Amino acid sequence: MAYSSWVSDLKTRSSVGFLGKVVNLLVQAKDRIDENHTNIATTSSVVYSSEMITSAGAISTTIPFTAVSTGSGGFTCTLADGTTLGQWKAIMLVVDGGDLLINTGTSDAFLVTGLAKDIATFDTAGERIDLFWTSTPGGNKWVVAANNGVVFSDE
Repeated sequence: MAYSSWVSDLKTRSSVGFLGKVVNLLVQAKDRIDENHTNIATTSSVVYSSEMITSAGAISTTIPFTAVSTGSGGFTCTLADGTTLGQWKAIMLVVDGGDLLINTGTSDAFLVTGLAKDIATFDTAGERIDLFWTSTPGGNKWVVAANNGVVFSDE
C-alpha cells in the first residue's frame, strides 16, 4: 500500500480520538521537512538543522544532529561540554571509511549505563548515539540516552 493511501486509510479509520490526532501531526511534520531532509521548519520560525562532518575537528554542540562520513579514512573529533542542562545531541556515522573516535576533552564526560567513559568509537555505518547534557554527582556529563553499536572506552 502506498504511503499516501495508507495515511488516508488511517485518517479515515481514526478521524476521532488519539490515533487520528497522532496521524495528523505526523502528516503535518512530514510536510514540513525540506527536500534535502536537513531542516524541519516549524510554525514558530525555529529551524532544527544538522551538520555533516568529513574530517577531524569539532562537533557542534548547538546543532542537534551530526552526521559523519569517514569516507577518506578514520579520524578523531571532539565534542565540547554542553551549554545548557537538558541539551540533546545525536551523532551518527553515515559513511564508514575508517573508525570515528569522539573525545570530549574532559575526562569521563560520557555516562554510559552508570559508568563514566572518555571516548566513543564508531566503526560501522549506521551506528548512532543520542546524548543529553546533565548534572551528575561526578559533575556535568553527556549521558548516553540511546546507543546503536557505539563502543565507549577510557583513554
